[in-house]
Amino acid sequence: PPAKVTESIGAASATHIRRATPPARRTASTAVDAIRRLVPNLHRDDIASLIVDYLRSAFACGIVFAVRHDIARGWKGFAPGLPDASIASLAIPLTQPSLLMLPYEGRTMFCGPPPAYGDEIHQRLWKMLRTQAPREAIVIPLVVEGQVEALVYAHPSAGADVIAASVLDLTHVCAAA
Repeated sequence: PPAKVTESIGAASATHIRRATPPARRTASTAVDAIRRLVPNLHRDDIASLIVDYLRSAFACGIVFAVRHDIARGWKGFAPGLPDASIASLAIPLTQPSLLMLPYEGRTMFCGPPPAYGDEIHQRLWKMLRTQAPREAIVIPLVVEGQVEALVYAHPSAGADVIAASVLDLTHVCAAA
């Protein structure tokens, strides 16, 4: 049950992923299922895939960005009207104000309306994702040995607010990663 997951994982603003060897591909459709499948020695590609599988169950758009040299590059994800293979073409600078820069620099979760000061980057991102600007979005950093290795981005359908239970679930999934 979710209550036990909450107790065993605990709240985390910055999350951690492990590097290891790959097992067989796994899928998850709920937070509890994803957490159960995030076993020790899971390869980072499998971790990202499990996170995206969970995102599909709770959000209209979800991207795991790999972070390298102050750039968030699309790694795995989905968006309405965008082929999954196109996710790899996404590249967002993390040196310019945006809702991705906040969790990257602060190593903490962002959840809420996209800040106005990053509007240029945000508009470009949503154009690349072929989606309307969301009312709210969530971004959670995945931290390995003190460095942000990935950013998990998600937003609900256009005009909808992020559901608190989805925020909590995604936080637990990322913490388990």
